[in-house]
Amino acid sequence: MSSPALLEVNLDHAAGSLNPEGFLAGLSAGAQKALASLAYAAAYPAGAILFSEQEPPRGVFIVLKGRVKVSMTSSEGKTVILRIARPGDVVGLHAVVAGEPYQSNAETLELAQISCIRREAFLNFLREHPDAALQVARQLGFDYHTACEQVRALGLL
Repeated sequence: MSSPALLEVNLDHAAGSLNPEGFLAGLSAGAQKALASLAYAAAYPAGAILFSEQEPPRGVFIVLKGRVKVSMTSSEGKTVILRIARPGDVVGLHAVVAGEPYQSNAETLELAQISCIRREAFLNFLREHPDAALQVARQLGFDYHTACEQVRALGLL
């Protein structure tokens, strides 16, 4: 597989296609600008692995274009798709905030433009932008709610 091509991060360009419930859409313009200054973006082909289960958290990944499958694999090799991340969504958030290994896998489903922000830079950003920290809390709450719904649905099968 070839290396991803580095691109300039321009959140304004992606703004029209953002998931309205996604992480980026909930940030103020000032926070988006500050976040963009910390990020580096790259184009990834379909099937590229952003991170895998049990890897230490390197950073958060923000989908700018394309889609990313977030999944988990059992010891028997069974895979469950947790969600499909769309433009404006962030993946790897829980691991970065908690300082724990990633609990899922993230793989591009198609040619995608992904912005990465290293863990320490992201944590410093949250300290300096309380509105962004509140958005992270909302996102983690949403993720928890979604996980509970999935457990409830799987338990009823």
